[in-house]
Amino acid sequence: MQINAGQEPLLDRGGRPTLRELLRDLVFSPGSGSIRLNKERLVLQRASQMSRLRNQLVERYGRDEAFVMMTRLGFVAGREDADFVRRSWPGLDPGDAFTAGTRLHMLCGCVNLKTIHNDFDIRRGRFSGEFLWRSSAEAMDYSRDHGNSAEPVCWSQVGYASGYATHCLGKLIVYKELECLGMGQGHCRVMGKPAEVWGESDELVRLYRNEILKAEPATPGLKRTVSRQSDDDPVSSLMLAPIRERIEKVARFDVPVLILGEPGTGKRTAARAWSEARFGADGVLDIAAADTLDGDSLDALFDRSVLPTRGRRPRRSQRRVVLTDIELLAPALQRRLARRLDEGDSRVAATTRRSLTELRETAHFDDGLLHRLAVAPLVMPPLRTRHRDIPMLAKALLQRAARRHGANEPILTSEAVALLTALELRGNVTELETIVTAALITVASGDGTFRIERPCVEVILDELQRKAQSSGRSGLEQDCAEDPITLESLNQRMYDEAMGRCNGNVAAAARLLGLSRAQLAYRLRLRRTPSAYPK
Repeated sequence: MQINAGQEPLLDRGGRPTLRELLRDLVFSPGSGSIRLNKERLVLQRASQMSRLRNQLVERYGRDEAFVMMTRLGFVAGREDADFVRRSWPGLDPGDAFTAGTRLHMLCGCVNLKTIHNDFDIRRGRFSGEFLWRSSAEAMDYSRDHGNSAEPVCWSQVGYASGYATHCLGKLIVYKELECLGMGQGHCRVMGKPAEVWGESDELVRLYRNEILKAEPATPGLKRTVSRQSDDDPVSSLMLAPIRERIEKVARFDVPVLILGEPGTGKRTAARAWSEARFGADGVLDIAAADTLDGDSLDALFDRSVLPTRGRRPRRSQRRVVLTDIELLAPALQRRLARRLDEGDSRVAATTRRSLTELRETAHFDDGLLHRLAVAPLVMPPLRTRHRDIPMLAKALLQRAARRHGANEPILTSEAVALLTALELRGNVTELETIVTAALITVASGDGTFRIERPCVEVILDELQRKAQSSGRSGLEQDCAEDPITLESLNQRMYDEAMGRCNGNVAAAARLLGLSRAQLAYRLRLRRTPSAYPK
């Protein structure tokens, strides 16, 4: 490809992949009539075609609908390009992968880009960027057809920038065009920030939430219920923020993953994020509780992940496996799973409520399996160590609950937020969601407004505490009040609790108690003859 005189050095500026590397990987095949970049097919077309499409959309549907459609097209293109970079250069530094979007934007001939500032922290989900666009194709075509506009016109290009950044940071990033060549100004100037920085009441942020992201599940290659991690869900983004960089790092390697954390910290959300980062957006995520599996069902999970081929070696399908509460997997199945991992099947994520130390000290947990799973563990921190994140998480959970139940956008006062932030929240995100959803229902008024004050949250907390105490008294405390406390009654209560947690699975309950299956089965049988119970 011919490069303008004197501009050769520009090809090596910036991170990887550089413009020179992108051009080197661009292949034209006359035989097939195709252009490909790292095996991804591209189409070379006139810039005016997008302008014609825009004109047709405005004429048929009006300015507002056309704006949404063009912005959505750009957003989807940006997200697909971000995923393309991740798949094509799997070992790329996250910072280079993030800035690669600006080089792809230039390569396609959309703009000549100059960075004013580009500050980001992918691990913490922080971002602020400002750029100048010169020679914007979208703006120049608009001016040619319509003259100067009264508003910015680079709809699809701004959508592209938002989509690319959103995919990389795992949270909604919204770009705004502050100056535009199409308005008669000397260049276009765009600024990008996280949605929460602009504010959830911002008109453009609300449009992205309600219109741009809303239609994505039906878009090929984007969010799917089978395997796509909902990066645009603020709740998921906030839950994953402390470990997002770790997930991206681990996903570069062909190893299974062990996800540790207390109940309600988002282990399944992390498993979905790892699956998408490791294998891409397409595919099916099979989630199974370890204590419900037998040998046949475990083999079936993995057999579904292998596609038979005629006369050739079987190949892996797009299915991945997540085993929850791995510490409850039967010992014989633990060894079988370890052999599967030895055979190279790394499409496995396992979750556990226990720490690595506790797993190592558990007699029934196979050391070989632990060594294979714990190569690069992911630890989900509890909310009591993330007090600064609770206000944003509470608001995001409240907004999600309002959308789910068809309620108007709720208001959470600063006093209520302060009370939530001070809570210990042993149940983590699950407990926080229960509180804010209960508050949403409590404050529902006839005129459709929802304003959650501190007294409302206090009432909800008192009610939940009362129910918890009542639930506790209905068991052990009531037993003690009605009959003398004995070692036998305490043991029977403990066995009942274990059997309840494991849905009647004796083997799983025995592992929970540190007993063998035979020991627990024997002691459960003794319940029929209390006098025979060993003192």
